[in-house]
Amino acid sequence: GDEQATSVSTMAMYHAHRNVLAAASPKFRDIFASASTATASTPAAAAVSVVDVRDVSPRTFSLLLRYCYHGTASVSSPPQAMALLKAAHAYELTGLVEECERHLRDKLTVENVVVLLTVAHRLRGSASLLAVAATDFIVENYKAVSHTAPFKKLDRQLLASILDQVLL
Repeated sequence: GDEQATSVSTMAMYHAHRNVLAAASPKFRDIFASASTATASTPAAAAVSVVDVRDVSPRTFSLLLRYCYHGTASVSSPPQAMALLKAAHAYELTGLVEECERHLRDKLTVENVVVLLTVAHRLRGSASLLAVAATDFIVENYKAVSHTAPFKKLDRQLLASILDQVLL
């Protein structure tokens, strides 16, 4: 039923309701749908299952769960927002992705903007809120940003699109 409990493991164990996770995340919905199909012959096994979540720290996953239950994650730092952005993208939590992007957009600096642009572009493409804000920041602060180590390692396509805007 809708109240089936699920244990989620990330190196720590979390208990959550399948219906909450499935309603928030298409990825969890797919995981539970395939698990219920596989365990249809054993209903007792379907009542509680363990979902192994890899590549997400316990702290990041607890914020992801908070978002699933409460609709907000209360991100407090850029590194936390970056980790949560990646997890939210992986679990298709669009609202959380946008919350993380807004947080990171408000914390852009000469030192972090290229890394944030690269991640935003890789995850969501050039039209994402963070990618647009990071590109604008680089264009406005080109002289300072162009001397940073991450800028010197920037992907050629991203560099070309930035230079097109700088030269306008």
